[in-house]
Amino acid sequence: MEERVNQVIEIKDFSFSYGTQEVLKNCNLSVAAGEIVGFLGQNGSGKTTLLNCMAGFMGLQEQITIYGMHPSGNKDSFKKKISFIQDDPVLLDYLTGRQYIDFLLNIEGISKEVGKTELREKLMKLFDMDQGMDHKLLAEFSHGMRKKTQLIGEMLVEKDLLFFDEPTNGLDISSSITLKKIIKTQKAKKDKTVVLSSHNTQFIKDTCDKVFFFHQGRVYPALLNLQTLDLEEEYLKIVQGEKYDDLFESL
Repeated sequence: MEERVNQVIEIKDFSFSYGTQEVLKNCNLSVAAGEIVGFLGQNGSGKTTLLNCMAGFMGLQEQITIYGMHPSGNKDSFKKKISFIQDDPVLLDYLTGRQYIDFLLNIEGISKEVGKTELREKLMKLFDMDQGMDHKLLAEFSHGMRKKTQLIGEMLVEKDLLFFDEPTNGLDISSSITLKKIIKTQKAKKDKTVVLSSHNTQFIKDTCDKVFFFHQGRVYPALLNLQTLDLEEEYLKIVQGEKYDDLFESL
């Protein structure tokens, strides 16, 4: 008998609206343990909304099941399983970078043993944040520095499921490459499950096991074998439909 794949995320017939505006329509998707999954779509296509719903930021969602639980920001058992690296990080601006990371570890109940301290210093060096973390307040950090501080903190917490919203926004080339290598390392180990939303088709292609296209509130069936596909072409065919080739021929 074939062994059933351990599904971390199950979403069935899920819809979501802001008032009268329907953002997501009857979405269905699943994510297995250890998978790296990409969300690809235009602005307003529902990617970030679905991430927020999965993270429990939008109230109880009974059509979404994660680790056997329905997402809710009020459940400690749920919050202990996930990390969310947002596009525009919300940090404590009156702290220094290092103080913020220490604060995050403290509220998560993580002791600063030798191994964790070494990992923190390694991550700070990899993201070129080993200078200034002790003396500059987060309020003085650029968007990219804030993003890297959040990345370092959430990676130190080491939760089972990671949500990334536009992970490369604000990052320089070196940091984007570093993040890609870290995600690939997690992919090889299969000990973390990652869902990332991005406009960067190459980043998704290089890191993900499968990708879901978002368009006009719909989530399309997962595409696999990404190395053999041209994601840009596949996506534009969905966006433009049958008129896609004719539009380019007429240029």
